[in-house]
Amino acid sequence: MHGTRIADAYTIVPVESDVFLVQGTHVNWTILTEGSAMTLVDTGYPGDADAVLASLADVSRRTGARDLEAILLTHGHTDHIGGLGRVLAAMPQPPRVLCSPLEVGHVRRDYVQQVTLGQALRHAYDPRVLGWLLAAVRHGGLEEVGFPNVGEFRLDAVLDVPGRPTSLGTAGHTTGHTSFSLERAAVLVTGDALITGHATSREAGPQVLHDMFNADADATRLSFERLVAWPRPVRYVPGHGPMATSRYS
Repeated sequence: MHGTRIADAYTIVPVESDVFLVQGTHVNWTILTEGSAMTLVDTGYPGDADAVLASLADVSRRTGARDLEAILLTHGHTDHIGGLGRVLAAMPQPPRVLCSPLEVGHVRRDYVQQVTLGQALRHAYDPRVLGWLLAAVRHGGLEEVGFPNVGEFRLDAVLDVPGRPTSLGTAGHTTGHTSFSLERAAVLVTGDALITGHATSREAGPQVLHDMFNADADATRLSFERLVAWPRPVRYVPGHGPMATSRYS
C-alpha cells in the first residue's frame, strides 16, 4: 500500500480508514481513530516531535477526529518516547499516557534499559551501525527523556482508549515491551518486538533488531515467534520498517 508523502519528515500509510502507520525518517508511530477521538502509539525521537504533531493534524483533517485522548507506549526507548513532552505541551487537553506496568519504571527513568553509546561504538566498524548512530544522535537519541506522569494499562486486555486495541505482553526488547492487536482490522502494532527494516540491518521483512538493542535476546526471539506465528492473517505495523503481512495472509 502506498503512503502519501506530506513532508520529508514523515509518510502516512493508511492501513484502514481508522488506522494509520506513520513512517518517520528513522522510526514509526501509529494513529488510531474512533469517531472524533484519537490514540497515538509512540512518539518518535525528540527530533520527531514536529512530525508527530503534523501527522496528527493530517489524520485529523482526513478523518474528522480532533481529540487526542490517549498515548500508548510500546516501550520506553528514546526513539519511542522522545517526542512525548512536546506532544503533550501542544494539546489543549492533555491525553492519558499509558504503558505496561512492567515498563513504567523505564519510562519514568527509574532505570535505563537501552543500548549505550559505548555498546553502539563497539559495533561502529559496521557502516550501517555507524550511520544509524550518527542519525540517532542528530535526532536527539542522547537526550534525557524520562516522563514521570505515566499510567498503566492492563496486559492482555482490551483497552478503553479510541480504537480499542488489545495489549499483548511481548517482553524481550525491554522487560515491559507491549504490542497491540486490532482484531477487527486484522492488524498487529508490534513496536520493536517485530520490525521489518532498520538502518543497522541488511534484511527486509519481519525480523528482530540487532542483539545490542535487546534487553533479553532469548525473550525477544520468543515474542517475535509468537507474533510471526499469529494464528490468523494479519498485517504487521512495526516500530521500524514498512507494513508487512503475516505468513498466513
